[in-house]
Amino acid sequence: MNKYNISILSNLYPKQGNWFMPERGRTFDVLQAHIAMCLFTDQFVPNKTVLDVACGSGHISASLKRNAERVIGGDISKSAIEYAVLHYEKDGLDFLLLDAQWLPFPDGTFDVIVSLETIEHLPEYEQFLSECKRVLKPIFQIDSYSGLT
Repeated sequence: MNKYNISILSNLYPKQGNWFMPERGRTFDVLQAHIAMCLFTDQFVPNKTVLDVACGSGHISASLKRNAERVIGGDISKSAIEYAVLHYEKDGLDFLLLDAQWLPFPDGTFDVIVSLETIEHLPEYEQFLSECKRVLKPIFQIDSYSGLT
C-alpha cells in the first residue's frame, strides 16, 4: 500500500496565474483534483527519472519525488519556479524555468513525463508532444507465451 504525504496537499490551493500556492484557501474540489492527480501519477514513477512539465508551484513534483529516483519540475512562470524552489527543492528534486514547447534536455533523458492541465494552454501543442517524445527514453516490454510445454 502506498503512503501518501497528504500534508503536501493539506491546505487548499488558490489559483495564482495557472498555479497554486498552498498557504491560501481554495475550494475542496481543487484539493480533491490535486490529490487525485498525485495518486494517479504516483503509480508510474517508482525508481524513475521524471520530468514534470508545467509544474506550477511544485507540489505535484514534490509528491512524485516520494517514489521517483529523480524529478525535475519545469514551468514558464518565474514566480512559480521561485515558489517551488523555496518550498520543495531537495536532493533529487530540482526546478527550472522552461518552455514546454522547447525542452532543454538531451534525447532520451526521462523515463516518465508528467504534464497535468497543460496541453490546452499551448499554442503549439504538436511541438510539445514532439519534444516529449524526443526526451523520453525508448521503452520496450515484450511479453511472450509460446504455448509449448
